[in-house]
Amino acid sequence: IEEYQKSGVPVIRHPYLHYESDPLLHAQKPRILQYQYLLGRDLFVAPVYLKGKTTRKLYLPKDDWIHIWSGKEFMGGWVEISAPCGEIPVFYRKDSPFVELFAKIKSI
Repeated sequence: IEEYQKSGVPVIRHPYLHYESDPLLHAQKPRILQYQYLLGRDLFVAPVYLKGKTTRKLYLPKDDWIHIWSGKEFMGGWVEISAPCGEIPVFYRKDSPFVELFAKIKSI
């Protein structure tokens, strides 16, 4: 929010704002990409939007990502992740300045 106040860059962002060289993020297809977003620079969110689904296929931009619930690391690309009720697919950047805070979320 502080960044938004200083620069006007919205808190909720399409991933292409930070991964502008990724052609897939600029494409109109697959449409599945329209349901994922960044929260600030460091949190990647891919909500489950289909009723009854407990997994989510998503595309992570090329970076080092950590799944907030499992702690498993990903380097980008297509991923199929478990998404039971209450565990929305959320990832944080491994080199985020907020790593310690994000790592604590799992234990709450």
